[in-house]
Amino acid sequence: MMTKRISKLLLALMLFSTTLACRKGEVVNNLKACPIKITMLIDEQGFDDNFPATATWQAIAKYLIDHGMNLDCAKYVQVSETKQYDTVISAVIYDGSDLLVFSSESFRDSIVKAAKKNTSQKFMTIGFLVDAPNIASVEFSKKEGSYLLGLASGLKAQESGKSTIAIVNLAGSDKYSDYIKGFTSGVKEIMPTANIVTVELKSLQKDKVATVFTEELFGYEPLVIFNPIVETNDLLYDLALKRYEAGHKHYLLGLNPSYYSKGLIDETQSLVLTSYAGDYDVAVSTVFNTLLDATFHGGAKNAIKFTILNNGVSVILIPDRNLSEQQINTIKEYINRIKTGELSID
Repeated sequence: MMTKRISKLLLALMLFSTTLACRKGEVVNNLKACPIKITMLIDEQGFDDNFPATATWQAIAKYLIDHGMNLDCAKYVQVSETKQYDTVISAVIYDGSDLLVFSSESFRDSIVKAAKKNTSQKFMTIGFLVDAPNIASVEFSKKEGSYLLGLASGLKAQESGKSTIAIVNLAGSDKYSDYIKGFTSGVKEIMPTANIVTVELKSLQKDKVATVFTEELFGYEPLVIFNPIVETNDLLYDLALKRYEAGHKHYLLGLNPSYYSKGLIDETQSLVLTSYAGDYDVAVSTVFNTLLDATFHGGAKNAIKFTILNNGVSVILIPDRNLSEQQINTIKEYINRIKTGELSID
């Protein structure tokens, strides 16, 4: 599976014998003399099928190599249980690191408490915002990333001769409005006559979500399903897989590229059409540079937002699977048009 292969390759390349996964809260001080000392904390999911964690760790390794630093300047600590978050973060701070890096929002509450208690400690969050003067937060444009997904969906619908594309939303919430606006705009750019339907969840309770997906969502027989509600993506995948095996063809759009590893059915067909991700290399490099030149600033006003214009948003694609080279080049053309100012999606 793709992300597992990536994480295993990283384990080999980075000689992870010098970095320790904390399963019971223990922290080993194995950092050598370095201009900056980095500790990344990952949740119980670890690296397997966890694109944000894998991409962040890979970006950290690349930064160290590019700047001639020893790989021992960074380590990761995996926390095996949610109830250990506070304890392990405190231990890591005591152990001594210039920056604590988080790619999972599950740590949010613990980060807030730790940052307030340890005002001189610097933190970095990737993919989510935590407002505190000692936390540098990096976010990726939801609207632009979803726009690129919409382009891919429109191209696939155009190719297949099918026009129904479904969007999943959460009733009474505007949390996903940027995702939906961007996605809809991308689809319409390619296929103005597309039949875009919206299915709303009134609850995230598993049995109720399953009912909506089974009785309503799949009833439209959509070619592509765009579901930005991460909590329900696993269930949607499982249900779509059963339908696939029964002869019904759907493509899922996962915001997290980890779904590629679950979505591969054979060498040519995947349940996952494509996914988008922020450029983790750019995010890590930007914040790490502020450590070296002493310009580190945290807080919501200083949050760093990456877009297509600053090369922070792109599309993760698997060539020769689902999207043709011509379709991929078309998406790249739209990206270039946005960069040159010829096209705006705002």
